[in-house]
Amino acid sequence: MDITSIRTIALTTLLCLLLGCHRPGPVQVQPDDDGVTEVQAVSGSSEVGNEQDTVGLVAAEKSRYAGFLVAAEARFDTQEDTTTIETAGAVFLDQNKTVVIDGDTIGFESVDAGIVLIDGLPLYRLPRRLRFSGDPGARDTLVGVRYRLVSRDGVGGRGFSYSPEHLYEWSNLYPDGFTFDVRGLSAQRVRVTSPTAKDEVSRRHNLVVEWIGGEEVIDLIVSVPRPGGESRPLFRMKLRNAKRHIVIPAKIMQLLPANRLIFSFVSQKNLDTQFTGFQGAVLVHSASIHNIIVTVKQ
Repeated sequence: MDITSIRTIALTTLLCLLLGCHRPGPVQVQPDDDGVTEVQAVSGSSEVGNEQDTVGLVAAEKSRYAGFLVAAEARFDTQEDTTTIETAGAVFLDQNKTVVIDGDTIGFESVDAGIVLIDGLPLYRLPRRLRFSGDPGARDTLVGVRYRLVSRDGVGGRGFSYSPEHLYEWSNLYPDGFTFDVRGLSAQRVRVTSPTAKDEVSRRHNLVVEWIGGEEVIDLIVSVPRPGGESRPLFRMKLRNAKRHIVIPAKIMQLLPANRLIFSFVSQKNLDTQFTGFQGAVLVHSASIHNIIVTVKQ
């Protein structure tokens, strides 16, 4: 079987994944395919405010962990303006306590970790909600606590700001159970120079993507905007190119709907760890994300 046939089969499989024919999974493309090394269909999350465009994690990654410590920055470019959101967050799940609504398991309750700090700065302790989408509509249910700081264009979040290549220290005080003190190096900042939010891109042609900074591998998550600031992810591409320049083939572009889409370019670093007294793996995650609202035409 020649390379062209292999690519055709891979892309046909991806289309089937996007349309729901099979369980989502990775589709490998040839390593010399202009830097696109993997394409994977992804699904959304039941968490309120679908966060893949602000912290860079999708539901498949979240499902592997019981705890999360996240430091991230997300820049949003639209045709009208640019906004930057910097966030630190934490949540710890009790995987023995499932949340069931109308017979469907939609997640787990979260546990109180006392006062959670990043570099000595305490995070706000907030109620955590899960969203259940069913007939006749979406419903929220309170399932414990979460921790978060959010700064928008430098305002808020108790002064928290994201620093690339910084060794963040996470710790907690006065917990009713486990304690932790862990360090994680933050990801390099990524900024995409092409395409821009003012560009229209065609489904019929290759798409040239160029960026500066970032880690060796950049994830591109393509999502459909939804009302209320949420988004529905379609698929993720892994982009590898030391020259910070790749070409997304037209055959992949043809899988995109003609619409305004969110292109999320994610530079990330991850550390897997475990805490004494806490059941389950914990992900220490950092990400620099550049979100661009792109108009895709036929």
